[in-house]
Amino acid sequence: MGGQLAAERPRSAALTRLFAVLVIASLVATSNAAAADDPVAVADELGADIEWLRDKPTDGLASGQLSELASSGTAGLRSAGAVLVEVHHDGVTARVESAVARSGGEVVGAVENELVLARIPATELAAVEARPEVRYLAPPRMSVALGPDQWPAPVAGLSGAATGQHIAESRADDWHAEGFDGSGVRIGIVDGFGRTSWNNAQSSGDVPPPSGTFCRIGGSNCDLFGVTTSQHGVNVAEVVHDMAPGADLYVATAATASDLDAAVDWFVANDVDIVTRSMTAPYDGPGDGTGPLASVIEAAVDAGIAWFNSAGNSAGGDGTGSYWRGGFVDADDDGWLEFAPGDETLGFVCGYMNGVRWNDWDDPNATDYDVVVLDTNLNTISTSVNAQPAADPVERPTTCGTPGTIVSLAIRLYAANGGTSGDVLEFMGNQSAFEHAQDPYSASGPGADSNREGAMAVGAIDPTPGNTIASYSARGPSNDGRTKPDMAAQSCLRTTLTSCFDGTSAASPVLAGAAALVLHSGEATTPAQITRYLRDNAAVDRGASGWDNTYGAGELRLPSPPIEVAAPSAPQGVEAVAGERRATVSWRAPADDGGDDAFSYRVTGSPSGSC
Repeated sequence: MGGQLAAERPRSAALTRLFAVLVIASLVATSNAAAADDPVAVADELGADIEWLRDKPTDGLASGQLSELASSGTAGLRSAGAVLVEVHHDGVTARVESAVARSGGEVVGAVENELVLARIPATELAAVEARPEVRYLAPPRMSVALGPDQWPAPVAGLSGAATGQHIAESRADDWHAEGFDGSGVRIGIVDGFGRTSWNNAQSSGDVPPPSGTFCRIGGSNCDLFGVTTSQHGVNVAEVVHDMAPGADLYVATAATASDLDAAVDWFVANDVDIVTRSMTAPYDGPGDGTGPLASVIEAAVDAGIAWFNSAGNSAGGDGTGSYWRGGFVDADDDGWLEFAPGDETLGFVCGYMNGVRWNDWDDPNATDYDVVVLDTNLNTISTSVNAQPAADPVERPTTCGTPGTIVSLAIRLYAANGGTSGDVLEFMGNQSAFEHAQDPYSASGPGADSNREGAMAVGAIDPTPGNTIASYSARGPSNDGRTKPDMAAQSCLRTTLTSCFDGTSAASPVLAGAAALVLHSGEATTPAQITRYLRDNAAVDRGASGWDNTYGAGELRLPSPPIEVAAPSAPQGVEAVAGERRATVSWRAPADDGGDDAFSYRVTGSPSGSC
């Protein structure tokens, strides 16, 4: 499998949080409860005899996982002898689509100038990858957050429509009082939406009937409310509706980058103004705002859509956070990276994995690393053995075994190629409690790393009310040194489904809803103007003075809303008395002053103009 897409969720030691993701072969429920205890390393030292499931592919394919799929097949990815793959390229998409057609394959999606999603006969995979317009083939990086989501119980005695504390904390209520409720604004949401949860929320008035729905997984259309029972997207929609109760909601589920690209086309066709996406995804770029997912976001902004993305929940430090970063250190020269002196395994609680990547993206002689996930007995659970430099400098094991159990990850140097000096490696998960972790650069995941003005990565203030960044809220900078997140907004919010909808998943729709109020007011109209207005006028500085890599521009707090003043009616009883070389004009105040006192008048004469 090439990857998964999971909802951004925080870890809580006091509560059992279940989330599920659609893995290529099966639906796996993931529990964060075991993350209450710090993980431990399985072993410090690894020998050369670690059992690998397989070595490098020998069939000419750069992706070890795709090689396995081609030979064995996996439900959902292989059908009638064809394999669902991403064809990565740096050229013209149309040429690659032609190559797929000549192989007997079928194109089912694309991200312009990045990749084509296609079903290709297993016997033709190596031939397609060998074509000059193709860089490499890989299993699709896919899946939306699916399955049962267990959240804290709703507020006791709550019935009917519920509104959260984020409305007052963000000052959205002041804008509502002045008539700015997002009317006429269309907001898109990319997430997973359980039918029962949505119907209940709609019945209670917490979400409106959707103005449109879209669902695509792996290039195939699907039933939006039938592919998951998750509450996640319903919570997101309720937060958006709280903030902008007059806005129309367009809801979408999209798995791969090309599925998201198709969703963006659908948003554009429906004149959607704003999109919020509370998701994470497998590594697909260097963390500098480039790569397939970043390209989709850029296209959305260019089409006039302001984009808001959760920054991620990977912060927290050793034993809690789920982001590790470091160079290749191998003091005993045995080929295994040391995460700390003498420690060749990184213990973590099995959960979502974005993957391992390193900074050889533009190096034609990139270092070749391989990755293995081990259980407590040093048995191999899964591996990732792509062949660099043919493949991108990314490895992502298919699974870590039973969710919530303690496992470990090890990185092996397969071939130095251009050398390991200067290599910076990263391993990211989502609330997986790493043995060794750091906060800086944890907001460099796909979607959060966008470099497009008009798109914002959103950190979380938790609890609400409060003004402190959540311990889990991912920190910047991006890998090219830009400040991340862009702003922070309220989290741990009341909805009819839960007493605490938390994570940066909750913060992103708060900011998106605020953007809808700004757009409704006319204070800003384009994506760049909207995000600039929020940064410059609706952010209260927190933490270090000025923009920083914890809060970004600051915590969302809308300014006083603009006041609409109607034009007064004409003055009453206007009289002019002629005199020698002069005239005396008198009048009474207008019957309707437009809602504000008149403080000046202009008198004009004809034909000489102003008097």
